[in-house]
Formats: sequence, C-alpha cells, structure tokens
Amino acid sequence: MISVVMSVILLPLPFLLWKSRNIVYIVGFAILIIGKVIEAMLNFIPSLTLMYISDPVMMAGSILLFIKLNHTGKARYGALFCGIALIATVVCGMCLIYGVSDWAYPTVSIVYYTCFWVLALSYLEMGDYHFLSFVGAFFVILSILICFSNDGALYAGIITEEEYAAAPWYLSYVAQSIAGLFAFFGTKRR
Repeated sequence: MISVVMSVILLPLPFLLWKSRNIVYIVGFAILIIGKVIEAMLNFIPSLTLMYISDPVMMAGSILLFIKLNHTGKARYGALFCGIALIATVVCGMCLIYGVSDWAYPTVSIVYYTCFWVLALSYLEMGDYHFLSFVGAFFVILSILICFSNDGALYAGIITEEEYAAAPWYLSYVAQSIAGLFAFFGTKRR
C-alpha cells in the first residue's frame, strides 16, 4: 500500500522543480496527478472502468508535459514516436502470437506503456541528460517491463484474470517511486 502512495507522490515530483508558468505545463502536471490518483484507487476499488480512465488520463498529462519540455527540436519527437511504434509492435505481435481475442487489455497496455515512455524521455530532458536522470528513466522503463511481464503471462494463458489482478503490481509502483526520486535529484532547477 505504501508503494502506491509513494508512486503518486514521487513519480511527478521532478516536474515540481521545473517551475513553468505555462498553462500547458500546469494542466499537464495536474492531469498526470489526477491519473495517478485514479490509478491508486484501483488498489482499493478494483475496476476495469477505472483502469480504462486512469491510463489515458496519465498519458495525456505526460504528453502535455513532454510537449512543453521539448523545445529543442525534432529528434526528441522522433524518439517519442519510435518508442511508441516499438511498444505497439511488441504488444500487438505478442497478442497475435498468443491469439488474444479481446483487445481491450492490450490497448490499455499500449497506452500505459506510452505514458511511461514519455515520462522517461521527460526525465532525461528535465535533467539535461544528467546521470541521475538516466537512472530515473531506467527505473521508469523497468516499471514498463514489470507490467509487460504480467501482461505477457495473461496473454499467454499462464495466469488467469484473477491471478493477473493479484499480481505483484507493487513492484511497478516501487520502480516508479525510485524513478521519480532519482529524476528529482537529477533535474536541473529552473
């Protein structure tokens, strides 16, 4: 339970240091926080509806923050879109291999992974590619891999939906908390 609360606090923490007065940045930050709170509620009220709401909300907030942070050019957007394409290809390929018939989970997974890919890129941008920002981005990507392993087990039929719901999601929240902490210390104060 503590890992959920810590991820809600620590994951968006580096964005507080940026101190942008731009409305896009402020709205993106607020939307990311709202999405994380809705995601935390999933641990108290297990509901697919909450999952289908929280993941797109978090992705919208993280993309708004990325757009505001990325003022230097096309290369960063290329990294964003290549990452999204890779995520979508891997998830869709895995679903096709295992013959997934309900594409609701994979679609939400792609949205969730995209959110965290964008956060990893944002951490790098905020820290001006400082070593601690790389460590923060690594832990965000580790969070994606933890979720991906649970999703893969579900799609492959190794675990049931009940076991999927009871999977050790706290590991992902711990990775997100560590990511936010390292990115916080690696962020350039502006």
